[in-house]
Amino acid sequence: MRRLLEHLPVLLISLLAAYPLVVGVPDFVDSANHFYRIVALDWHIQHFDFYPRWFAEAHYGFGAPVFNFYAPLSYYFAILFRLFGLSLPICYALSYGLAFVIGGFGIYFWTRDLGYDYEARLIGVAAFCSAPYLYMNTIHRGAYPETWGLAIVPWVFWSAMMMTRTSSRSSRLIFTLSYAALILTHNLVAFIVTPLIIIYIAVNTVINNTQYGIRNTLKLFTVHCSFVILGIALTSFYILPVALEANNVLLTRTIVQDFFYSFSSFNELFALPIHYDPYRLSNPIGRTYSSPQVVLGLLVIGYWLLVISQWVRDRFNKQLQTSNFQSPISNLQSPLFILHSSLFIALTFFSLQPSEPFWSSFPLARFIQLPWRLLGPGAIFLALLAAAGAQTILNLRLPTWNRNWDFGILGFCLLSFYLFVLPWTYHRPFDPFPTSPAPADVIRHEINTGLIGTTSNGEFVPRWVADFPKAEVMLPRYEKDSMPSHLAPTPEEVKCQVSSAKLNEDEVKCESQKDFTISFYRFYFPGWTATLDGKPIDITIAQPNGNISLNVPSGQHTIKIFLQPTAPQIAGTILSLISLIIILAYRPSQIANGKWHIANGDTQHAIRDTQYAIRYTRSAIASLFIVSLFIIRAAYLDRYETVFNYTQLDKLPNPTSLNFGNQIEMIGYTIPQPVSSGDILRFKLFWKPLPPVSDDYSVTVQLADQFGNRFGQSDSQHPDLVPTSKWRPEQYAHDEHALKTFIGTPPGEYRLLVSVYNKTKRLNVMRDGATAEVEYELGKVIIERGATQPKSDLRLVEYSLASRDLTVGDAMLFTTLWHSGDTPTGNVAATVSFTDSQNKQAAVKNFALSGDYTPDKWNRNELIVYPQAVIVPPDLAAGTYRVGITLNNGARFDLGEV
Repeated sequence: MRRLLEHLPVLLISLLAAYPLVVGVPDFVDSANHFYRIVALDWHIQHFDFYPRWFAEAHYGFGAPVFNFYAPLSYYFAILFRLFGLSLPICYALSYGLAFVIGGFGIYFWTRDLGYDYEARLIGVAAFCSAPYLYMNTIHRGAYPETWGLAIVPWVFWSAMMMTRTSSRSSRLIFTLSYAALILTHNLVAFIVTPLIIIYIAVNTVINNTQYGIRNTLKLFTVHCSFVILGIALTSFYILPVALEANNVLLTRTIVQDFFYSFSSFNELFALPIHYDPYRLSNPIGRTYSSPQVVLGLLVIGYWLLVISQWVRDRFNKQLQTSNFQSPISNLQSPLFILHSSLFIALTFFSLQPSEPFWSSFPLARFIQLPWRLLGPGAIFLALLAAAGAQTILNLRLPTWNRNWDFGILGFCLLSFYLFVLPWTYHRPFDPFPTSPAPADVIRHEINTGLIGTTSNGEFVPRWVADFPKAEVMLPRYEKDSMPSHLAPTPEEVKCQVSSAKLNEDEVKCESQKDFTISFYRFYFPGWTATLDGKPIDITIAQPNGNISLNVPSGQHTIKIFLQPTAPQIAGTILSLISLIIILAYRPSQIANGKWHIANGDTQHAIRDTQYAIRYTRSAIASLFIVSLFIIRAAYLDRYETVFNYTQLDKLPNPTSLNFGNQIEMIGYTIPQPVSSGDILRFKLFWKPLPPVSDDYSVTVQLADQFGNRFGQSDSQHPDLVPTSKWRPEQYAHDEHALKTFIGTPPGEYRLLVSVYNKTKRLNVMRDGATAEVEYELGKVIIERGATQPKSDLRLVEYSLASRDLTVGDAMLFTTLWHSGDTPTGNVAATVSFTDSQNKQAAVKNFALSGDYTPDKWNRNELIVYPQAVIVPPDLAAGTYRVGITLNNGARFDLGEV
């Protein structure tokens, strides 16, 4: 009962945080992929394939080596709930919730053995469970395995700390198993935190063993690091095939080449939350740290700096003896606090743009894909700093304070964390997943989304597949039979009968008077084996689909193909078994009073833990407070508009009703403020669907002068980041544009022209039921003069030709960018000349340098860009000509050959 009451608030905090996920599982691209992997895993387990490296139903039924390369453990957590007879969507939702609970308890035990008070521990748990990144990662990305990876990380660091303190067999066992579980859950999170784990072990080893000397400390550090290696070895059955067989699939598709858009900004990282709009298609969810947690962390960091500066000053003045120096945070182990702060700062820095040189110079880092992914582990260390800040306040307790003040601090922190992250917890109604999914649903998911192999980039396609097969080949078979034959049609003279069809095995009996070729609708991958009448036969990889094919002699034969483990898979499994035997050889450590034995633990912490009556009361009050938050959320926050959750649909700027092709409707817009030439025009368009929307449409906005010349363009492929075919009738879209004007755009008044298009057509504006123009003039904008340039002569800075293959009588389109020079230009005129191969001018055409912004209006040292159109003389003979621009001041500029 004592343990139950102590841990009940931890459980309730975790469940409160997981509540938005349990009541609605994300249906986004990533989340749907993970769900259908669970579907495939469940189906294979039902047929006694407990670790299916190869999903037979993936890749349109041709098979995919998903779990040969993707960490599988998180999917088994969802399968655990199948033991209770629950449907897969419910299992998926509960598994998300379980991840929050596991992570919350990891933080609790970690802060407990750091010596923090009970209230500070609960604040640390709340800080982790209410981290904005956790909700962005789950509700708004659907990154299910990464959520589980972050839940396991606290256990790895806690057990690493305990291992260096006690060196007990149990602590080493827990560390090895938790580290191996992290690798098997999300290898990218493991890749990020492994260097941090080594640093953490090193610092803890030094802290706990300074009395043994440098040499013995180094020996202990080596011993502790050997358990990192043992944890890696334990996962060899997974990571060895990944390392040795990666060249058999297209894993390089996961590498992000351009990191520019994958960094967080400092302003975004520490921004305040914005409200959630229930009718908006895609609410902006920032990659943000929780401000109350940051304040608590900065509080303790600032206090430490203040005390240290005071100590340094007093030491300098020789007014304070070393023996009189008191730690400002008696229960806080200062070296670990400094380490936690340093790791938090490092993770935050490497998620920001200034760290780009590191990512560019370290090729392996590109497998992390998204630098802002480091904010996940960063949020974990921020939770420790928040707990440390709370501990600082508790240790600075005034004499007039009583225990109620401790509970007040706890309640204030829980409430502030919860309210800050509240906008992240809201989401649109998710489409439900099928309650009884079958293997055919995996193929339908691939067809509907284009995400083959339940991946975003098709990275598990075997390298022998040059032309991907059509979905119609295997889907009808899976719709009729969940365990269909993969035998391809055979020639008429060959008689074949399927005698057995299993997950990764086909057996057929064939008869033919001639030699023949038999094919199977299964992609080839190392491990596939074929036998002819029980004897091995070579497999031929059919092209261009890369499926299995066999050359069979005439006669009656029994042909069988089946999947066997490869050499790396066998070697990895053996190495994992050896590692497991080594781990199991350790005996459990001694446990005193039901708690870890901590060699240098905090005596005051142990004394407080014995005050059970006080603990029961505090735990009960905390539990009631958290339950009240549950009730407030369900009864009020989810049912009524609040400052956290309200719509702006009825308050849009410039409300209008503009119908584009009876597909989507513009319902509002903003007009940008005047900007200088070359700067960015920022504005928004607001759209609603006109059901049924039959296709995916994009929006383009162009900046045009009075003659129709274009000086900038902004396109949104999917307004508000959601394809129009997925818009719901009650929703509306924020279509944000950042239109960069051309450098050198002449000053003056311009028009913003809006049009809607897809791959084949542009939609007409509908007026009184009839079609009208395809471009709608949104309004006028003013472009002001650009910045003054360095001094120069009048010159052509750059130019571009639309085409160098021309037809007489047509327009030669080109754009020029001029530097006006440091002297007045006056009435500068220009001509275009066509010079033949004999160096004779074949034709000369006059043209205006910059339309109605004539050179006499130019400022000194100004850039001017202008699109030109010169008609190719109809009498010009066919051939190659050199084009040049000549000014009336004698200057000539060559544009090359046409």
